Amino acid sequence: MKTGIGSVWVVWAWVALAMVTPGVGATVEELRSIYEQQLERVKAECSPAAVLSEYAAQLDAANKAAREAGDLMGYVALQKEQERIRTEKTIPLPAPANMDKRAALLRQTYGTRLSELSVVRDRNILTLTQQYVQRLNSEGSALIKGGDTAAAMRFHAEAERVKGSQTVLSAEFGVAAGAPSGGLASGAPPAAGPAAPPAAESGPQTIKARKRVSAKGSMTAAWIVTATRVDPGDKVIVTASGRWQCPRISSPCGPSGYPRSSYHGYSWYGESLQYVEINYGALLCRIGSGGAARAVNDRLEFVADASGPLQFTCNVKDDPGLRKQCSGDMDVEIEVARKAGDSAR
Repeated sequence: MKTGIGSVWVVWAWVALAMVTPGVGATVEELRSIYEQQLERVKAECSPAAVLSEYAAQLDAANKAAREAGDLMGYVALQKEQERIRTEKTIPLPAPANMDKRAALLRQTYGTRLSELSVVRDRNILTLTQQYVQRLNSEGSALIKGGDTAAAMRFHAEAERVKGSQTVLSAEFGVAAGAPSGGLASGAPPAAGPAAPPAAESGPQTIKARKRVSAKGSMTAAWIVTATRVDPGDKVIVTASGRWQCPRISSPCGPSGYPRSSYHGYSWYGESLQYVEINYGALLCRIGSGGAARAVNDRLEFVADASGPLQFTCNVKDDPGLRKQCSGDMDVEIEVARKAGDSAR
């Protein structure tokens, strides 16, 4: 019964939240459980895995056709894109001007789909949350009328908690990053036409982009790879905001991580950090998989000394047992000023 990417879930979730009617004693816990279940379904429905898999399959088919046609240049270009997608797990937009036409068309098509999917996920999260908050307020109003102010305040506190949660704040950030408007918030299918790419050119030599970085890392690695590529001589500016929490410390931290006084001297000190010379929990940036790690703090400026996609992670040891204990996200804004002569990339 899907009518558009992810759009079915906001309608389904509203029905689920309405199943316990106001005035019959619905608890915060009951409503929260329903909300969290639907939140997970929204995220699962909008997972990028299927798009990436289909893109890889289309590249395989195009590569085979180029090989059978004896198209050496097309074969080489498609082979290069296949190798890139296996490593980076992203579909950067826009495609380079000098890219093989077939590879460029595939990248544009599937990169746009990924962008649309991210837009739908964030908008549906916000719609679901709005419905949840409305339901909480409705329950709270009924309790106030009945004289149970203590219970009413519990519903109010839950509404404030979820509005300020990292999931909701990140969704708001994603929508504000240039998402196309349309009927998605009401459960309508995505508007026809391509979505705005995640990285938009603000001028002939400047690239701007935004990225949400989870403390847990990606599904397959600690470092999260972005679609923003740089080359030697490019000037890079990264700003970050947000909060995340790392194992063994009870409070969250910002992009600069935890001050050394909060953990130095403990036995786990050297066992939990990727880079002991940088604060525990700090947001890190590097170029490509072999680049040196830099601490972002609230703002980082540097001149690129290598080629590759910008990558980010939390300064926690790349250990599944530690990573799964992390929580929270950082919202990263990237600005790249291309060196002279590279505006066509």
